[in-house]
Amino acid sequence: MPARFSPRHFALVLSGLVGLGWMAAPGWAAPAGKGGPQAAPTGRASAAPRRPSVLDRLRQLAESGNPEAQYNLGLLYDLGQEVPENNQEALLWYRKAANQGFSRAQFNLGIMYDEGEGVPEDNVEAVKWYTNAANQGDPSAMFNLGLMHARGEGVPANKEEARQWFLRAAEAGDLSAMFNLALIFDEGDEVPEDDKQALKWYRRAAERGHPKAQLNLGLMYDEGEGVPEDNVEAVKWYRRAAVQGNAKAQFNLGVMLSNGEGVKQDKAEAVKWYTKAAQQNDVSAQYNLALAFDEGDGVPTDMVSAYFWYRLAADQGDDDARNNAKALKLRMNGKQVTAAERRLAEWKRGSKSR
Repeated sequence: MPARFSPRHFALVLSGLVGLGWMAAPGWAAPAGKGGPQAAPTGRASAAPRRPSVLDRLRQLAESGNPEAQYNLGLLYDLGQEVPENNQEALLWYRKAANQGFSRAQFNLGIMYDEGEGVPEDNVEAVKWYTNAANQGDPSAMFNLGLMHARGEGVPANKEEARQWFLRAAEAGDLSAMFNLALIFDEGDEVPEDDKQALKWYRRAAERGHPKAQLNLGLMYDEGEGVPEDNVEAVKWYRRAAVQGNAKAQFNLGVMLSNGEGVKQDKAEAVKWYTKAAQQNDVSAQYNLALAFDEGDGVPTDMVSAYFWYRLAADQGDDDARNNAKALKLRMNGKQVTAAERRLAEWKRGSKSR
C-alpha cells in the first residue's frame, strides 16, 4: 500500500492593522469620502494637497514604532504587494516588529533565516525566532520548531522534543502537526507504535480536510490498524483525499472500485481514478490503467493507450510493465507503435515544462 508522508509547511500570515480600520490584504484601497455636490472653483486654480495613501499611513505608523504596522509593511515587501518585492526591506521591518515581541513577525523572520531569503541561511537564527513565536502560542512556529528538532537543523536532533512541539501545535489546531504526530505514533518513531493515537490524530486532521491524513486514515480502515477493518470507511476517506488531488488516494479508490470493496463494483469509475493518479505519475496507477486498456476492463481495448501507460510505468522501474510493453508491442502494427511513441514524446516534452 502507499507510503505515508511527512510534509513541511511555511506560511505568511496576514494581520489586521489596529487603528486604521482596514486589513492588510491584496487590493488595498483608501476609504472613499462621502459624495455630494461641489461648488465651482473661483479665482486661479491650485493643486489640491495630496492626501496620504494607505501605504503612506502604514509607513508612518511603522516608522513611529507600531509593531503591527511594521509587520504589515514587511509583509508587503515580502509578497511584492503595493511595493516591489524586496526581501531586504521585508527582513528589516519583520525584525523591527519581532524585536518588539510581535509573534507573526518572529515567525516570518524565522522563515527568512530558514530559507535564506534576504539573508544567508541560518538555522540557528531560524530556531531562535521560531522559539520566540512558539512560546507566544503561534501554532505554525511550534510546527516548524518541531521539524527543526526532528531533523537536527539549528539544534541537536531530538525526536522527543520534536514530538512535544508537534503535540503543542496539534493541540493548537495546526493540521500539519496533527498529521506528523499521527505519523510518529503510526511508525513508532522513537515512541512505542500506537495505532490508537495515530488514528486519533489522523482523524482530527482528516476531518479538517488534510488530504494525506485522509489517505492514511483510509489506509487504517482498509488494513484494520487500530480499528476494525471497514472498507466502507476506507472508501469514504480515500474519496475525500482523491477529490483533493491526492494521487495515492486516487489509486486506492480505483482499486476499491475495481474490486467492489466497500463500494459497488464499477470498473469504468475505477479507470477514471486510475487515470487521474496516472497523470500525476503514480506508477501503480499507470500500470493498472495500462492493464485496463490492454484487457478492455472498464474501458474499450486500446493497444496504443495500453502501450503508452506500460511504457511510462516501465520508465519508473516497474518490471511487470516493461515485460507487458514488450509483449504488447509484438501484437501491435507499425502505425499503432508510431502513435504510441508520439504520445510518449509529447508526454516527456510536457513533463519538462511542468
